[in-house]
Amino acid sequence: MALKQLNATDQERLRKQVAAEVGESRKFVQNKREDFKDRLKLYNNQKKDRSKIGVMTIYAFHNVHMALSYVDELSVKFEAREQGDTQKSNLKTMIAKFDHEEMNMPELDYFTKWDKFFYGVGIRYIGSWDKELKVPIVKSFSPLLWLPDPSGYGNAESFRWHGIEDEVKKSEMTDDNGYYPSVIKTIQPNKDASSATYEFQQALSEAQNTDIPAERSTDINDVKIQVIHQFTKFNGKKVLVTIDAGLAKILRYVEVDPVTDAEKNDPSRCPWGLVLNYYSPLKGDPFGVSLTDIIEDKQRALSILANIQLLKEQAALWPMYLYNRQRIPNKGDLNFAFNKFIGVNGEISGAVEPLKKDLNSGTTINQEQKILAEAQFVTGTDQIQMGVLSSESRTKHEIQQVSVNSSLRQLLHAKVDNWGEKAFWGAWSRMYDAFFTEKDEKVIRITSSLNTSFKTIRRRDFATKNDPDIIIESKLESDAKRNEKRLAYAQGLPMLLQSPSTPQAAKNFALRKNFELSGMDDDEVMMLVPA
Repeated sequence: MALKQLNATDQERLRKQVAAEVGESRKFVQNKREDFKDRLKLYNNQKKDRSKIGVMTIYAFHNVHMALSYVDELSVKFEAREQGDTQKSNLKTMIAKFDHEEMNMPELDYFTKWDKFFYGVGIRYIGSWDKELKVPIVKSFSPLLWLPDPSGYGNAESFRWHGIEDEVKKSEMTDDNGYYPSVIKTIQPNKDASSATYEFQQALSEAQNTDIPAERSTDINDVKIQVIHQFTKFNGKKVLVTIDAGLAKILRYVEVDPVTDAEKNDPSRCPWGLVLNYYSPLKGDPFGVSLTDIIEDKQRALSILANIQLLKEQAALWPMYLYNRQRIPNKGDLNFAFNKFIGVNGEISGAVEPLKKDLNSGTTINQEQKILAEAQFVTGTDQIQMGVLSSESRTKHEIQQVSVNSSLRQLLHAKVDNWGEKAFWGAWSRMYDAFFTEKDEKVIRITSSLNTSFKTIRRRDFATKNDPDIIIESKLESDAKRNEKRLAYAQGLPMLLQSPSTPQAAKNFALRKNFELSGMDDDEVMMLVPA
């Protein structure tokens, strides 16, 4: 992105445009943010009434889906579109695997998944370059601070704009990062307690029953400034504008520079660098459907039923009684004491009787089971996947079928996740095209099943004539396809190997293919059956 200077007229026109977009987005997300903050309390409420039972259904289902998402790993592969580019595309795949650790993606991926299940969408931004490590810089933004175009959905580039409410240290607002130094000098910290970032911290603190950490820094350069990063379009170009929380001053204005020939011909095709990963996208809704949308009402109902059951148990332990005042004139005689004798006027029978009240606990338990069954049905998560021993007696075949059906539903989510991963690695590749120059060098580690080697790469080693295709592979899907092919292949393999008319080269190829379908790495296969 390139820092641009705007004249006073354009600056005011842009400020009004951003203010209008932010206003429309804030109105749209207002109710959603209240729902999100309530759900943070339901996720792990440490401020609850200590005399009540806290049911953590959202936490349990969210946790299971997080775990299941790691069972099906997604991997990226670059495939050449022209002859002669295969080796370069393979090297690009190796660079991507190496950069995954360098960019701290394991941690960022975790929070993206967390947001995706909880809010419905995970948001990553890949728009700057680390000159030391020579890798793109990736950030994760909370959907609770997202100000999306209300009519947008799906791919981030289909939105008219995106806003991100954020806090930035004044020391980070440099001209190298695109900020206007003369404007930054005049900016003072905004201590408005109604800001979105403050409300976000407050919601987390209330859920955890803690206080919001105070700003301890006395250095003005380390104090955080509340801002809005607005990804929008201005004068036919994709731009990033940072404006103060009061929407009064533009602090930064950078245009997204075109990199590819298509972008140079049409600057509106330049990407902002935002990537959205959805749990269950919904046409016309920027957030889509989240796991908490599905589970929230079940948790609330289960909490009510659990506390009703608790009251029933307490009522059964300390019931109410009817007593005859003529036979027991002193009510205090009914107070409990060890080895106590109570005088009764007349017959003992009928002097005290328990107040009859329906305390049948079976109806409450049945309702709880029905609600849990509904939650499992809509999410495709059964007790076995949740690590709980099922109360039902099932055959081995039934358990296997349930597992297969659940895997199919998880595969659907993996398919949707592919969209975001493909967009992410496309943005990653574009960053190399934009920032990794002919003079740059970088050492990457290549790990195989046999050894670990190191390779110094230059731009010419992986730059292709046409951008390679980006293939996102699902482990569950690829394993299922490979296993199906392996079984079909194994049926004809013995006959092929035993036939005297089969050339040795064909036998070697058949063996290599069989080992490949069994899941062996290429270097292992070549060691066992050399070409």
